[in-house]
Amino acid sequence: MFEKYKNKSKEESSNLPIKTPSVLGSNLKFQGELSADEDLIIQANVRGKISHNIKSLTVGRLGHVEANISAVLIIIEGTVVGDLSGEEEVIIKRSGKVTGNLSAPSVTIEKGATINGQIEMNKKVHADYEEKSSSLFESDVIVAGGK
Repeated sequence: MFEKYKNKSKEESSNLPIKTPSVLGSNLKFQGELSADEDLIIQANVRGKISHNIKSLTVGRLGHVEANISAVLIIIEGTVVGDLSGEEEVIIKRSGKVTGNLSAPSVTIEKGATINGQIEMNKKVHADYEEKSSSLFESDVIVAGGK
């Protein structure tokens, strides 16, 4: 019954795309300019500038970043000192601490998160919005909370 799976070669399975994010571990200290073209999770101590223009960038709970961050999607669970510029969205989780300005079309801030800075919401025009309405939609700030 499972013979067809047993006979698959390692070569066939190695051709599948890998979608695992890269991780900078908690024992790593990095200083300089960091850029990547894949999903990235930072649990490390990073100082400098981070430019991540294709995928998501997450500063994990153990991450401490002193840098301006630019990415499509930015998720903050740890500590960031610097400005965040999200092409699509910035999400600050309840464990996140940010000292710096946020700029993105969509910002989500969970209850318990700490932010010291300004939030600038960029208008983002989508083709389907233009078809449905003649007016532009303003961007939203979502403050998520629980009981």
